[in-house]
Amino acid sequence: MGNWDAAVNRNFKKDAQGRTVYFPFGVMGPGRLVSREAEAGLRRFLRGFQWTVLPLMLLFLFLDLRYVWYLMGVYSALFFGWELALLRGSQPSADRLSFAEYAACTAAHGAAAGLLGIVLFAALFAGICIYALVLNGEAMSYRLLGFAAAAVCLFYAAVSAVALYLKRGK
Repeated sequence: MGNWDAAVNRNFKKDAQGRTVYFPFGVMGPGRLVSREAEAGLRRFLRGFQWTVLPLMLLFLFLDLRYVWYLMGVYSALFFGWELALLRGSQPSADRLSFAEYAACTAAHGAAAGLLGIVLFAALFAGICIYALVLNGEAMSYRLLGFAAAAVCLFYAAVSAVALYLKRGK
């Protein structure tokens, strides 16, 4: 389960005192100090929630794009709401997670074939978002959603590409 583990493990690191720091927004925000129990709960939650991504992506192939954005909104609200509930009582940390650390952890836990698949799939999905929402003449609000989705997909394509590069360099 290398790539699933990489998606979970890359949001955790140890600080200088050996405490576990969880980064709810990855490289985009500060970390939170978590106890062993909270860490175990967050890891279970992240592993379980990873499995919801697969059927959601398959639905994208068959639904009108407007419904896709609604589903993504519900998915994000459920994910961040549950994550915030699990982080209740955790203390903020001054540590930050760099892009290099994020990609290195992904490389350490991810399989090369899976990383290549993520690069290709995320880049393809970003291209579909841009084509369908920008070149197809959708309303401005859908264009902005399309750009946001494309940006997220391109970020994960970049992380996986750097991780694949790091993995091949070893």
